[in-house]
Amino acid sequence: MIVDIREARRALSATSPLKLSYQASIYPTDYFPWKEAEGDDEKSTVFTKSSKALGIYNAHDCVVTARVWQGIQAEPEWNTPRVQQLYEHQSGLAQVAAEMHSTGIRIDRGMRKWMAWALLEEYQEKERKFLKAVGIKGFECQPNHFRALIFQRHARKKYEHLARFNLEDPLDPSMYVDPREMETISVDEDALTLLLIDPSTPDELKALIQLYWDAQEVWKARSTFVVSKKISHAIGPDGRLRAGWNSCGTDTGRFSCKDPNVMNIEKQLRSMYCASKGGVLVGADRMQFELRIMYAVTGDEALGAGIRAGNVYVEEAKDYFDLPKHLKKADIKPDAYKSTKNIRLAKQYGAGKKKVFQMMLKQDRACTYQKSLLLGEAFERRNARTVAWWAEETERVLKCGYSETRVLQRRRVYPAEPERTDTANYPIQGSAADIKNLWMLDVHAALQKHSMKSKLIIDLHDALYTDGPKSEAATVQRIMEDTAATEYEIQGTKYVFPVECQRHFRWGDFT
Repeated sequence: MIVDIREARRALSATSPLKLSYQASIYPTDYFPWKEAEGDDEKSTVFTKSSKALGIYNAHDCVVTARVWQGIQAEPEWNTPRVQQLYEHQSGLAQVAAEMHSTGIRIDRGMRKWMAWALLEEYQEKERKFLKAVGIKGFECQPNHFRALIFQRHARKKYEHLARFNLEDPLDPSMYVDPREMETISVDEDALTLLLIDPSTPDELKALIQLYWDAQEVWKARSTFVVSKKISHAIGPDGRLRAGWNSCGTDTGRFSCKDPNVMNIEKQLRSMYCASKGGVLVGADRMQFELRIMYAVTGDEALGAGIRAGNVYVEEAKDYFDLPKHLKKADIKPDAYKSTKNIRLAKQYGAGKKKVFQMMLKQDRACTYQKSLLLGEAFERRNARTVAWWAEETERVLKCGYSETRVLQRRRVYPAEPERTDTANYPIQGSAADIKNLWMLDVHAALQKHSMKSKLIIDLHDALYTDGPKSEAATVQRIMEDTAATEYEIQGTKYVFPVECQRHFRWGDFT
């Protein structure tokens, strides 16, 4: 019998003094029945159809799985109530992930074709603007040409005619496609952001980076989520896309997804995904969930006041921009609201000034360093309790050696002194993952108990979506709302985290 020990690994990685070497299954490269092609944007996986290769891999996997399972059971903490509870939860979540994969999500083939055409038109228009600005004959809007334009290292031989800026090699390893080898300089979003925030980068290059980004953003969306081989491979004869859901995919405990990563699909592209014929999608979203968890964990009353007022970002915008207290969201300029939201997302886990600007710049390419500094100072002034908690939590972790979620007491062990962003992030996102996962298990159990045809199909961080007959929609919505009404005790206080339910035929219609 083949034992799936992913949930056991997740349970054990949530414990404290365990030897984590058992969790790394190291396979010789030759045993992989697929090949990975590394690029600037992502790793692409192409699966072989060779039954021999798959057979060799499966046989090897059985041997390694048996070794890992034996090691897990030998760990002293394996039989403790806390770890056994975690294992039970993860075992159930693994079954939910498998059912989500086997159920799949229906694709509107006509909408997919239209989006492929529309995105290609948009890309070509933006590509023309970029090429006109570059002004070099034979230049193409692709990574090799762009890195040759920027860096002296890549402007040799056949690309030497493209050289313009001749920048020296970056010292930061994160600026390379493979930080271990430091040979090919990356021109992905993170690397280009570092160039944008570097004062020595020529203004002309910064302008070209913006135009390149505009074009590549559209190309990446089209090639990743609309026309890629991964998408075609994942769509079955029944017209349903089956993504690779993984209940053990992140350190914080949240689900992950790949081939394709449905969780990263932009809202405008979600219209490709729809309910079964004659059916409806029911979605339930935990409103400002992560902020509510942060308030429960940190006790920051400024944040709590924003939650009670109905919209944290509105209340913070009024504070940061010295606006009248009676204003509603509709009265606040979109740029002010967007900047307020962006600074919270960038700053709430204690990132430094440079990192905050880098994150702000990703969300708003017109953002300046001075603006990010001023907003960062305003955030720290308003949320002084959160800032104090960063230090308190770091001190606690340094004493015990691990971070811990506040619901299921999952732990993340640090072999070396952690960054402040790690210790600030894990208890919040990990606790949110605990509650969301328990909610998912309750919804799944209730659907089975009532013999519903409706199935869970999408986990979007803090939201769940089902697909099923219209006749079941009201019952499914009631199940989602009732299961979400569970009380959770955090830091000695009980909380209920509300949900907002909607029903639509297309995923893109959800707000």
